[in-house]
Amino acid sequence: MFATAQGMIVIMDSFFNKPKSQSESAESMPAGMHHFRSAHDDPVPYRLHLRLEKDGHGLLIINASTILHLNPTAAEYAYHLIHQTPDDQIAEQITQRYRVSKQQSIDDMQNMRQRINEIILGNASGVDAFLNFEHQAPDSIALSAPYRLDCAVTYHKQDKNRKPLPEAGKVELGTDDWKLMLDKAWQVGIPHIIFTGGEPTLRDDLPILIRQCERNGQVAGMVTDGIKLGSTRYLNKLLQTGLDQVFILMRTDDSQLWDAITSLLYWSEVLNHEIMVAVHITLSKYNVSQIQTLLNRLAETGIHNLSLSVDDRTLADDLFSARYHADDLQFNLVWNLPVPYAQLNPIALELEAAGEVVERNAPSRASLYIRPDGTVHPDKDSKHILGNLLRDPWHAIWSSI
Repeated sequence: MFATAQGMIVIMDSFFNKPKSQSESAESMPAGMHHFRSAHDDPVPYRLHLRLEKDGHGLLIINASTILHLNPTAAEYAYHLIHQTPDDQIAEQITQRYRVSKQQSIDDMQNMRQRINEIILGNASGVDAFLNFEHQAPDSIALSAPYRLDCAVTYHKQDKNRKPLPEAGKVELGTDDWKLMLDKAWQVGIPHIIFTGGEPTLRDDLPILIRQCERNGQVAGMVTDGIKLGSTRYLNKLLQTGLDQVFILMRTDDSQLWDAITSLLYWSEVLNHEIMVAVHITLSKYNVSQIQTLLNRLAETGIHNLSLSVDDRTLADDLFSARYHADDLQFNLVWNLPVPYAQLNPIALELEAAGEVVERNAPSRASLYIRPDGTVHPDKDSKHILGNLLRDPWHAIWSSI
């Protein structure tokens, strides 16, 4: 579960010392995914995912939001951190492979542990100064797999009265096929799954798919209109399967949605289930005049995480005003969620205002999108098919970007 809901920070760590033998360093740790989840009663619950590459480099993903790119030495420390190796054993192994004293290896391990704890505790304001990491853009790093997979498990939607809006003649994979694809994603090193659609809660097997992520060790979230979460029985079922994140698309201002938000916050607290809840609002000519009132009401519910975008560039000034009001209300602005941002989000528009060039329609390697039939696309709006995760080998899909 997430202690914080910070936006993705992609970082290159410049740690530590050169190995005595490059081959020894590369062979010291098994490549693949390594996962640690803190105890349920930990004061600040957190999850760590370490993806080790064959050359010894690694990706340490903290709460599916902060990503550290590690050289082999730092990756080895992260490996021991996840596997809870005693410090004296770490020191012995490190000194055998690196030109460093036993005390220095212990100091380095404690230093890294402290750095990670700062991120877990949500000290975002102190990240730059304290960690002294070099920031990198997500697509500037060579990756073997994305960080996140956005899985559109259904085409079906519903209106605010819960009436289905069916999509006829489109293929949707069954439960077993989706479980196979989730397993395949874990095997290639994808730690973060987002269920979307359509409306994912319209699939009866959504709790089963979330539980499969939980068994694998993946972080599981969903993008929803929120309507079905007003059912206490259904909501509790989702929470007990291991759901980690809920991103609510606030398209309408109706009582059902507010009841669902209240229920979600209440039952997650009653069940002692730490869950990251974020609300996304797309400003349009239909709601822009009520946005401040809407944000005030959201703040009263106890929601802390908010994302904003606009559907029309002429509303950019209104978006900035909404962002400043959200800051006053102490919302945590999250801007890289799996929602239809296009380029009209606060970050991109601010960069444009500062004169920076924002590349449009460039494929991202940080996340991929899967349609209900298993076809993989660079993103939701792309028509380019990279392959089918159910049938095609991963290397063929990844190399097609």
